[in-house]
Amino acid sequence: MDEKELETALRNGLLDKWGFENSHHLARPGVYYPSYLGMCIRKQFYIYTIGEKPSPETLAIFATGEGVHEAVAGALKRSIKVEGTEMITRLKVNEEVALSGRIDLLISDQLGEKYVVEVKSTSSIPEIPRYSHIMQLEIYLLAMGINTGFVLYWNKGNGEIKAFKATKSDEWKNKIMERSIMLDYFVRTGQAPPQEAYIEGRNWECDACSFLDSCKPGQ
Repeated sequence: MDEKELETALRNGLLDKWGFENSHHLARPGVYYPSYLGMCIRKQFYIYTIGEKPSPETLAIFATGEGVHEAVAGALKRSIKVEGTEMITRLKVNEEVALSGRIDLLISDQLGEKYVVEVKSTSSIPEIPRYSHIMQLEIYLLAMGINTGFVLYWNKGNGEIKAFKATKSDEWKNKIMERSIMLDYFVRTGQAPPQEAYIEGRNWECDACSFLDSCKPGQ
């Protein structure tokens, strides 16, 4: 074996593992991912109609994120009660639309109060939690019938940790329901939605998007 063979073996292994993990929630009309719902709606349209092809960056994030999730779960089990990890959830929006995903952690305190924890590995911890991450957490709170949860960021570069608390609300519920139904409309009709990230000035999302050539922001 030479250097290139080893590099190829790693890339192929990561692709295979990524494909295996994603096979548990195959994209199909009417069933959508909580982790994607807060992202650019045009990108989501491509994911569900063209299919997602992971970039090297996506595979790296997937691999390191998996390690962080395991480390967080193992550490928390030493000090608090962890009720479950990687728990499959499903939120029914209406008769034709549902959101299906997996909760990172379900924990409880000394009084028995339960909390959903969504773990995010990052290169830079935001000053406020990202919109898409809070939306994902709110979906899980609705699906589980739990009032409170946390988005927990772990800086994979320097080990910094920051948690943001969120509470289930009707405002978020309405946003989630409306956006899910809107996404479903575009996917079922095949009509491309607006270039949301570009229109809202979230250029960093466009730069990192694997569908840049299909979308052609600004055109």
